[in-house]
Amino acid sequence: MSVILYFDEDAQEKELIRLVRNAGIFASSVNEQNTRGWSDEEQLIFATSKGWSLFSYNVGDFDQLHSQWILDGKRHHGIIVAEQISSSNREKVLKLARLIKGRSAEQMHNNLEYLSSW
Repeated sequence: MSVILYFDEDAQEKELIRLVRNAGIFASSVNEQNTRGWSDEEQLIFATSKGWSLFSYNVGDFDQLHSQWILDGKRHHGIIVAEQISSSNREKVLKLARLIKGRSAEQMHNNLEYLSSW
């Protein structure tokens, strides 16, 4: 099963999502799901309920949230974080495509991936 991406409020750039979809990656965003204004944890709970991996530029908060969930024995379907200004949208899409090709949805469970590693 392929990874499905859910873009949080920080990362829901229309151009990036368009490029991701053009690359054949299924993606959704907070605007499309009417979850705008929800907390980071609520966004992660929502993504998990759908079986989606959450994508965000909010590296610090999701790093902490991931650690707390692991300590609490909670499961999520993956978190992917990236620095917003670290690369172009095209480079982000290439890295996301490599990540999704290299990890199944099952392999993303409870993983925190840094896009810069791909």
